[in-house]
Amino acid sequence: MKTFKELVNPKTTLNEKWNEKAAIKALAEYRKVYEMMKKTGVDKRFIKEMEKWYDDLVIGGMYSSRAAEDAGILKIDGRTKYKNANW
Repeated sequence: MKTFKELVNPKTTLNEKWNEKAAIKALAEYRKVYEMMKKTGVDKRFIKEMEKWYDDLVIGGMYSSRAAEDAGILKIDGRTKYKNANW
């Protein structure tokens, strides 16, 4: 079992800002895949699942609704931004 010092070693921790930038780029790539899949004629159920998965990933997996609004994260349509749902 690892000690606390081994778990919190600064050499092994990742830069949080870099991770956030990479995650935002990954979301942009997912939006591109989503648009491509819509054009293929895949069953609408799967398109809805992709939309739901994206929303669940952004709100809850990566950000709260307030943090997503502050960061300016785009919804899967690529045009609108998330709004704080707690207002």
